Amino acid sequence: MAEEPEWIAKLNRHLKIEIFRSHEQLRSVWTAFQDEACCTAFQTYNWMGPLLDKVGSALSAAPAIVLVSSKSGTPLMLVPMAERQHGAMRILEFIDFGLCDYNAPIIRRDFAAELAGQDFSNVWRRILARLDRVDVVHLQKMPSVIGEAPNPFTQLTCQDDLVAFNCPIGSDFADYMKTRSSNMNRELRRSRRKLEAIAPVELRVASDPETADALMRSILAHKSAWCRASGVPDLLGQPAYTDFYRTIVQQEVNGVAHTGALMVGDRMIAGIFGLVWRGRFYGLIQCSDFENYRAYSPGSLLLAEVIRWSCENGVSLFDFSIGSESYKGRWADEEQQLYQHGQAFSVMGKLVDMRRRALAGFKSRAHPQLVEALRTLRNKTGASAQSW
Repeated sequence: MAEEPEWIAKLNRHLKIEIFRSHEQLRSVWTAFQDEACCTAFQTYNWMGPLLDKVGSALSAAPAIVLVSSKSGTPLMLVPMAERQHGAMRILEFIDFGLCDYNAPIIRRDFAAELAGQDFSNVWRRILARLDRVDVVHLQKMPSVIGEAPNPFTQLTCQDDLVAFNCPIGSDFADYMKTRSSNMNRELRRSRRKLEAIAPVELRVASDPETADALMRSILAHKSAWCRASGVPDLLGQPAYTDFYRTIVQQEVNGVAHTGALMVGDRMIAGIFGLVWRGRFYGLIQCSDFENYRAYSPGSLLLAEVIRWSCENGVSLFDFSIGSESYKGRWADEEQQLYQHGQAFSVMGKLVDMRRRALAGFKSRAHPQLVEALRTLRNKTGASAQSW
């Protein structure tokens, strides 16, 4: 047997790896650790807890939350994962369930720096050895950087996954809009003038649980109707997902959750739900009343007003989420490649992982808009949004 590298031997002597089967067991450690370590909004406890309670429970997912600590008990890395049955297969994945844009650990910057450039697969093998046996590991939507820390999971054998779009916006909305095309600015001004001739136009942002819940119910109803009309699987119409979002907007109304609507008088013509975390706005759900207001570009007007709000409230980066929809090219300046990793531990798992790798290879070579069109076609033919 080959002798293990000295740095691995040192880590083995100084690291403690624990597996937790309930997020409640880690509440105090998790909330304190996320405030001092690097993570995205999707790994915060107040997002992960309800996600497991509402959606994870409905999917019979078993939490497998990994806490890596020093021998003295200082948390170094927390990896929110779950085991889930998919047909005859047992899968290990991030706690995501299709609702997180970025999957990653919460990690101390100095620990990430220590792992950078080393062979993280040795640490990963130690983690896997502590978990129950599964058929396949599938880790999706992993950024290469978590805040200011390199993501050690992208040191594993990875393939390209989805692409996210974002744009630095600064603190001056007028300066940001000067970087957009003159045609786009003219269209926005013209649409707003037409709407203001009907009734006053304003962005309404929820500041109390009751308003947040009312806006979210309207947003979910509009989005579900659009999904059904477009032939896209309607996850948001499922009770577990609806309960999750309604819980988040009420509990986090003055926390990470942002629930807003573009109002014309007393009527909502477009709505948005997003997260605000460490100077970044994550736009997650957007809907528009195209049936009655398509000619007024309600979605574009809403985005303009939410970006204005972001500039005025200390947000420096606006994240337009994953996916290659064409409108993002008008608003975003930067692309962020995400990655996926898979491992198989059974014959069935190997067949599934071969298919995943083939799809990843196709996506890496195909034009992003072709991939998006095929994804839409797949959804319209009824394929599962969680399919392999």
